[in-house]
Formats: sequence, C-alpha cells, structure tokens
Amino acid sequence: MEASIVIDDNADLRPALTRDLAQLWLEGGRPWMALHYFEQHARLGGTADDVFESLMQAGQLLHQLHRPSGEVLDAFQRARDVSSTPAQSQRVDDAVHRMQTNVGS
Repeated sequence: MEASIVIDDNADLRPALTRDLAQLWLEGGRPWMALHYFEQHARLGGTADDVFESLMQAGQLLHQLHRPSGEVLDAFQRARDVSSTPAQSQRVDDAVHRMQTNVGS
C-alpha cells in the first residue's frame, strides 16, 4: 500500500520503481507477476536502455511461460523498435534465434 502511494505521489519515480518491482517478482520466483511489471515499465517509459531491457525480459518470460510465439515475437519486435545500438539489435536477433531453435524442446 505505501509503495503505491509513493509511486502515485512521485510520477518521475514510477518507471524505476515499476522496474524494481518486476525484478523483485522475478527473483522471488513469480514470473507472471514479473512479466506484468516489466510490460508496465515498458509502457511507462524511462530511458531507452531501460525500456529495451524490460521488453527483452518480457520476451524471455513469455517464452519461458510457453506463451504463443506471436506474443513472444511481438515483445522482441518492440525491443527492436526501441533498440538504440547495433549490439541491442543483435541481442534481439540472438533471442529470437534461440526461441525458434528451442521450439518443440
């Protein structure tokens, strides 16, 4: 409850707090909750690198949670859309390749 008050009262902190909450859920073994907050963080914005990382995490979690490939690819495409370096674009390509290689495993 107090965390939501802090987030509501400090709009500038929302992206960072949402990302941190996603990470806590991930570390706590709750990938569905982590996915929710990584996606929310991407919608809220922040730095391009932070949004990219959240979208990459979302894509990886969607894949791990056996969501339809279209959902997974959409998350990775959104990551590609916000990527700001060739290295980030390559990370997206590598993640998509790994996902497609592991289909059926």
